[in-house]
Order: sequence, then C-alpha cells, then structure tokens
Amino acid sequence: MEQQKHGGDRYRNQIVYDASVNVNPLGMPEQVMERLRDTMSRWSRYPDCQCQALCRALEAFHQISAGQVLCGNGAADLIWRLCMRKKFKRGLVLAPTFSEYEAALLASGSKTDRFFLREENGFQPDLDALCQAVAGHDAVFFCNPNNPTGVLAKRYQLEQLARACQAQGAYLIVDECFNGLCDDPEGATMIPFLDKYPNLLILNAFTKTYGMAGLRLGYLMGADQALLEELSQASQPWSVSCPAQEAGTAALAADGYVAESRSLIQRERPFLEQELKKMGFMVYSSQSNFLLFSAEWERREQLHSSSLYERMKKRGILIRDCENFAGLGAGFYRICVGRPMDNRFLVETMRGEGNR
Repeated sequence: MEQQKHGGDRYRNQIVYDASVNVNPLGMPEQVMERLRDTMSRWSRYPDCQCQALCRALEAFHQISAGQVLCGNGAADLIWRLCMRKKFKRGLVLAPTFSEYEAALLASGSKTDRFFLREENGFQPDLDALCQAVAGHDAVFFCNPNNPTGVLAKRYQLEQLARACQAQGAYLIVDECFNGLCDDPEGATMIPFLDKYPNLLILNAFTKTYGMAGLRLGYLMGADQALLEELSQASQPWSVSCPAQEAGTAALAADGYVAESRSLIQRERPFLEQELKKMGFMVYSSQSNFLLFSAEWERREQLHSSSLYERMKKRGILIRDCENFAGLGAGFYRICVGRPMDNRFLVETMRGEGNR
C-alpha cells in the first residue's frame, strides 16, 4: 500500500479517532456553523471572485493595510500559485517540514535545496547557518511553528532571516498556519514587519486554527501589492467558494474561541508528552497543537508493515506516519493534541500497541 502523503486519510480506512490531522481540537466555531446555516440560500450565486468582504475583515483583524491580503483555496493553493507564477530558479526549504513547498517548487521547474534540522538539537534551526545558506536562492520557505516538529522560532530570529533574504534578493515565505494555536503567537508572527520587508510573504489559513480543513480557505499577506495582483490573476475564477468566504468572515468574529483553544492545548499537551515518554517513546518539544515522537526500536529495525502506524490503524486510530518527511524516516510519528477524553482514549490504545 502506498505511503500516505498527508494526515487525515480516513476515507480509505475504518476510523474511530483521527489523531493524524493537527487541526483545532474544539472543531469549527459555533458562530461559523450558524453563519453557514443562515447563508445557504445564497450559495446558488457565484462567489465574489475578489473576496472583498473577507479581505476587509482580514485587514482589520491583522491590522494591515488595504490590499495586503490575497485569499485562496487553502494555503496549498497559494503555495503552488506562487511557485508556478514566479518560476523561482532555486528554492530553500527546511527538512523536515511541510512537503508542499518542495513539491510546488519542483513542479514549477525550480531547483531545491534542503536545510536539515538536527535531531540532537531538538530540530531547532540554526539561524546563523540558515542565513548563510540563503545565498544563491531566490525563495526561502520557513514554517513557523514548524510542521511536524512544533518548534517555534522567535520574531527576532525571523527578522534576521528576512534581512538575509532581502540582501540576497530572495523572497522569504513564512508559513504561519499554526501560529494561532501556538504558545506565543504575538511573539512569533512577522505580520508587523510586512511594510519593512517587501520581500516578505506570510501564509495563513483557517484550516488549523478554526477547524475548517474541509472548506479550503487560506490567505497570503505581503506589502508587494503588485505581486499579490499578479497572483490573483494567476488563479482560476471563483477559487474561494461562497461558504468558505462566509465561514472565514464569521470565524474572525468568534470572540474567545482561539484563546479557549490555546488554553486547552497548553493543558493537554504536557499530559500526552508525559504519557508517551512513559511508554518509552522519544518526544520532541513542541509549542503547537501536535507532538512529534519516535520509536527507537522501529528506527533501529526499520519496521514498516508492523509499524505503530499500521497497528494503530487496525485499532481504528489514525496517527501521522512521518517516514515520508525528508530528514526523518521509519519510526517517527506525529499526533494532534485533542480534547481530554480523546487524548486519554489515544493513550490507552497506544499502551497496548507500543514497544513490540
């Protein structure tokens, strides 16, 4: 059976609980569901191809200037659109990180290089070395907090990288799709520096923070409005549906929802980390809503067919097998922080499927 590329493959499996997708454990906000129910009669119309109401709401929410945001059919749509339109000569990506950066670069004809994160350093990036590695590249992708490691770089570190990219004439694309659920979102976001660095682009989405993966809604922020207009023209017409636009606008007005979600994650993540360690797993420090861990015995024996992923799937639970992340391999897994009942169910099941 072909290795899954992403989490959430519940359509081909009989699943009781999905811990493979790192979305908000509270699910979609009630305000969003109410808006969707109330606006269904409008969905027979074509959507606003410029997403004007949603863009205005995003500009107010993030306190950015008008025209500095472009909406798309999820963050992945904007990653691919950017790479296909700009045809970068050479891109630089972290390893491990979200695979779509490299996939989009390669599909557009770009050459790519990987900056490997070292396990012995807890997958923390060496910013000095990364800034030196920028030379010769015209696009640098940086996921913050990083997926699948959960490591969060501080704003001063990313500003150092932004300066290095600007000096090289390279775009810095910072993916902040998990920022809303991390421990210190304000201390990590690069949004306040959009005007200072015209080479800076910031990706975000409603997927993770608001539990809206199925609606497909992401956005790109940048001070280079000419580039955003160019990317807008590169889209298929009506790429963001009516329900997605309505849901996004409602989500931004869901008072207290993100703070409640972050509080839940900060309470439950230590429990999962502790229980995984009790079972003998190596757990890597995370500041987001998911945990990367490894089974030393599987890594040593390079297990595949009898891996923890396969055994848990037989029990009706999906976890993310991270073997296909560059820089990882057999025996690496990621789980999402869920609600207390879900976390305890996951732990109890894993106790019976751990070190075999």
